[in-house]
Amino acid sequence: MKNEKINVYGMSCEHCVKTVAKSILALKGVISAEVSLKDKNATVVYDENLVNLSDIKKAVKESGYDID
Repeated sequence: MKNEKINVYGMSCEHCVKTVAKSILALKGVISAEVSLKDKNATVVYDENLVNLSDIKKAVKESGYDID
C-alpha cells in the first residue's frame, strides 16, 4: 500500500471536498481518501498494484479541480 498527499486547488466548500473524495474513491484500488478544504489537499491510501498516482490525479482533474 502507498500513501500520497496531493495538493488540490479550486475547492471552496464542503461540496467540493465531497466531489474530490468521491472521484478518488471511485477508482479501483483506492483504500481511503481524506480531503481537507483547510489544507487544500487529499491524502490517499491505495494499492499501487491496482491504481497509480497519475490515475488518481487524473480523476481529481476530471472532477473539475487543479492539482500540482
